[in-house]
Amino acid sequence: MQRRVKQWRGLYGPPKEVYFPQIHKPGQLCESDFTNMGPLGVTIGGQPFEHLLYHFVLTYSNWETGNICYSESFASLSEGLQGALWKLGGVPRAHKTDKLSAAVQKPKCAEEFTSRYWALLNHYGMEGRKANASSPHENGDVEQSHYRLKDAIDQALMLRGNRDFSSSSEYGKFLDKVFEQLWASGAAGRGAEGAKASACKAPGELQAFDGKGGAQ
Repeated sequence: MQRRVKQWRGLYGPPKEVYFPQIHKPGQLCESDFTNMGPLGVTIGGQPFEHLLYHFVLTYSNWETGNICYSESFASLSEGLQGALWKLGGVPRAHKTDKLSAAVQKPKCAEEFTSRYWALLNHYGMEGRKANASSPHENGDVEQSHYRLKDAIDQALMLRGNRDFSSSSEYGKFLDKVFEQLWASGAAGRGAEGAKASACKAPGELQAFDGKGGAQ
């Protein structure tokens, strides 16, 4: 009976969603997102430190970086994205995010992205891409990297012996060291992507976005 039901479903049941593997090329695409760091139990001066991490990933090499933030605001997105581009030393062709309200308009709006996010993308000469609302896997590189990164941070905290820091600045430096260790393991891939990204806009041409569509 079960075999017949299985055969019937295969012939007449609802179609299954098919996923095609994504093919990434150096310097073509970066993804970013925010992730909640609360489960790691970090404290500042003995007090719980509620915060998020802006997380940036190159999809070809999985080179990554990030910074502490406190909300999924446009200011956090702008600061995090620009900081990542400057660390990379170049600009990938496109930036992809999920349905962040700081970047993506509501479905009924005529424009795909918010005006400030458009201005940020245009300033750095990047294309904007977004994951479909029902397809979070489309932003899969950064989503999967969340788990690997937080596991690496958790391991580093255990090796450190405690999860308390004297200040958010000290904690930020600790995170930078974790990223440096991750960078070392992906140095070759990052170099290839950096060269491709620099062809789009070289390090010497990077100018900070002032939030008004101009450079600082």
